[in-house]
Amino acid sequence: MPSRQKLSIASFVILFVSLGAAATSLGLIQGTNCPQWSCDDEYENISIWQLSIASSIIATICLGLLTVIELISVLYQTNVKTLCAKILYSGLFSVSIFFLIIATASASYNVGYYGYGYNYDYGVELIAAAVCASVGALLTIIAFCIFNVKQTKSSDEYQNIIQRTEH
Repeated sequence: MPSRQKLSIASFVILFVSLGAAATSLGLIQGTNCPQWSCDDEYENISIWQLSIASSIIATICLGLLTVIELISVLYQTNVKTLCAKILYSGLFSVSIFFLIIATASASYNVGYYGYGYNYDYGVELIAAAVCASVGALLTIIAFCIFNVKQTKSSDEYQNIIQRTEH
C-alpha cells in the first residue's frame, strides 16, 4: 500500500472521529439549550448560547464534507490535485477549526455563568460539550497536518516523474 494511501486512511479515520466529537458537542449544547428561566432577562447570554449552537452546526457540516471527500479519496485512491480544490479543502479545515474553537470558548463561558449558579446538570453537560469541541479541534488540526504531508508527498512524486521524462 503506497504511503499516500496510508495517509488518506489515517486522515479519514481522524476526520471521522473529529466529526463524532463535533456532533457530540453539538448534541450536548443543543440538549442544554438556554434555560429560559435564567436567560429571559439577559440577552447577551442568549446570543452566546446561539453562537455555541451555530458554531457547532457549521463545524459539524464542514467536518462532514471533509469526511465524505476523504472517504471518496480512500475508496477511489485519488488525491486533490488542482489548486482550487486544495484551497477549498484548506478552507473547510480552517472553518472547522475556527468554529470548533468558538464552540469551545462559548460553551466554557456558559459553564461559568450557568453551570454553578443555577443548575449543576447544565455545567456538566457544557463541560462535556467544551471538551468534545476542543478534542474535535485538535483532531482536525492533526488531520490538516496529514493533508499537508500528503500533498507534499504527491508533489514529490510528480517531480520524480517530470525529472524522468526530461532525461
